[in-house]
Amino acid sequence: MTYRYKSPIGDLYITSDGKFLTRIEFFSSVSEISEDKDNVIGDTVRWLDVYFSHSVPDFTPRYKLCVSEFSHAVLNECAHIGYGEICTYGDIAKRVSSALRKNPCARAVGGALNRNPIPIIIPCHRVIGFKRSPVGFAPGVDVKLGLLAHEGVFLKK
Repeated sequence: MTYRYKSPIGDLYITSDGKFLTRIEFFSSVSEISEDKDNVIGDTVRWLDVYFSHSVPDFTPRYKLCVSEFSHAVLNECAHIGYGEICTYGDIAKRVSSALRKNPCARAVGGALNRNPIPIIIPCHRVIGFKRSPVGFAPGVDVKLGLLAHEGVFLKK
């Protein structure tokens, strides 16, 4: 089931398998958009409503990640970046390298974050380039800057 959520940054397409949140997309190729919400989509909409009201949600919708071990480690690190905080791709690479006993580069972290199936909830927009540059966000740098500004973080393009 896919539901269209109208957010301040544009439409978001929320997909659920009935038990778990599986995707949030900025652009959807799904031909059938549901007007109804299952419990998972309802929870995700509530989370997004809280987030877009400039508050920090005190719950996380149940989600399922179907990604590689490396991507899972990267997304897990990213999930711990707090509202209004930022870190670099290199910071994430260092944390993941100690957890996985591998030495990934910042570019590999960027690739994993580019495939983040549930952006905003797993806040990949909070990961920036080495020189405080807002690089590498699949929906575009302007959307990344908008989300960061929403959280009180202002970067130059």
